[in-house]
Amino acid sequence: MTSTHRLAAVSVAFLISASACGGGSSTPTAATEPSTGSTPTTPGLAPPPLPHGVLASIVMPAGPLRLAAGFGSVWAAAHRGNVLYRVDPATNKVIARIHVGTESCGAPATGLGRVWVEGCGPGPLVVVDPKTNRVVARTHDETPLEMAVANGKIWAPDPVDPDTLHPTAHVDANASDVASGAGSMWFIDTDAGIVKRVDPATATVTRSYRAGKAGSDENFGVFANGALWVYSGGNQLWRIDPTTNTVTSHRLRGITAYAQGTFDVADGAVWVRPWSGKVYRFDLTTFSRKAYPANESSSGFVLVAFGSVWESNLEGASLWRVRE
Repeated sequence: MTSTHRLAAVSVAFLISASACGGGSSTPTAATEPSTGSTPTTPGLAPPPLPHGVLASIVMPAGPLRLAAGFGSVWAAAHRGNVLYRVDPATNKVIARIHVGTESCGAPATGLGRVWVEGCGPGPLVVVDPKTNRVVARTHDETPLEMAVANGKIWAPDPVDPDTLHPTAHVDANASDVASGAGSMWFIDTDAGIVKRVDPATATVTRSYRAGKAGSDENFGVFANGALWVYSGGNQLWRIDPTTNTVTSHRLRGITAYAQGTFDVADGAVWVRPWSGKVYRFDLTTFSRKAYPANESSSGFVLVAFGSVWESNLEGASLWRVRE
């Protein structure tokens, strides 16, 4: 199974259907007019009470999935609609609904003055200008579901020129997730359970590591606190030290070995969200655990930004902001 198809399996785990995008030219197209406004409410119905610690529930009818932070906002890519939501953390309001023309399976990325949105592979790479909340370019070439913005390029996973949207080199490595840190690019291969370290100047692999579960739904990678962290769901977390090139693993207490889930690393902790259940914070030094509320009837992703925990609720069609 290829990495792109492996990532499509994540949608199966969500019990959702990913739509394929057509082929065509990679020439950038005209911008799409966004719609803006506050979060909609249903007249005459009081919102249900929120669990203790949930600061806000932001309605997103198109079904938010993957999240990103940047340009003073939280960005939520929709999986059940062709929308990218922009949320102002100062007001907890949706301040833009940008029609990107495709549903999304991968995480949006921010950097180089743009927001980069991927579809459900094979699908387009859509470029949004955060100053105008407009789509300013797109391709119809096949792109994977994960990417990183680093070293003046879009790594998807091959390096892509941000102006022409054409690849500038080819990396001889599979990647279901891509991260940047310690002067390197990190290609996480879910099929093989291998991480490859790539020199961004030459686009060549310099080292390989055994980290993550081979054949899992997806191995996620985040570079934080001076190391690359890899999580495949379940109760095991891998850490790759870029200085010593050593790999260590840690057991996450209170999470079952077979749980599917997502994670983020921020503020000296790893934040794990199983598909059903609470969000858990594990201190990166002691690995002590603390629980946070989550919509236990909905799957989704987790992001730590702006002093809060942000939780997308796909089936719940909402984004929760939780007190950190």
